[in-house]
Amino acid sequence: MEKSTLKLTRKIQILIDLPTKEEKKEALDKLYQWQNRCFRAANLIVTHLYVQEMIREFFYLSEGIKYKLADEKKDDHGILNRSRTNTTYPVVSDRFKGEIPTNILSNLNQALISSFKKNRPEYWNGERSLKNFKRDMAFPFDLEGMSGLHYSEEKKAFCFRLFQIPFKTYLGKDFTINGHCWSG
Repeated sequence: MEKSTLKLTRKIQILIDLPTKEEKKEALDKLYQWQNRCFRAANLIVTHLYVQEMIREFFYLSEGIKYKLADEKKDDHGILNRSRTNTTYPVVSDRFKGEIPTNILSNLNQALISSFKKNRPEYWNGERSLKNFKRDMAFPFDLEGMSGLHYSEEKKAFCFRLFQIPFKTYLGKDFTINGHCWSG
């Protein structure tokens, strides 16, 4: 006999939970700034990763150049001043210091390095173009950036903080047939 499962479909509305219009606008402006810095950082990271991958193609000007994408302190032929896996984060961290939480940059960097490694053969063979990130991209964060998730009886909503910006959430109405959907 098969087990029945109840599936609920709900929209979640997330609102900035600040008392005045000015405070809400300031928080929203900060979120838009983070989104902007994230899209700029993403394009910068992918560009650096691609240049690093294709650097052997750039050494056609002089024969006999010995290079290796490795830390110069650990390898005689190394041309980097840090490990290869730690090259892109400092670039964006230095560029956008104080303009975006480092947690977002760190998560973005990790996600893009992972994606780049997965698609590396296609980039190398010219079968895939680099991702181009848009201004409206979402920014990644982990649990470190989120705190204080609780249900507020007073507001009748779930509340939390994202990098110290307070939010409240509302679960929308269930839009499935008769309020529920049975599947077996």
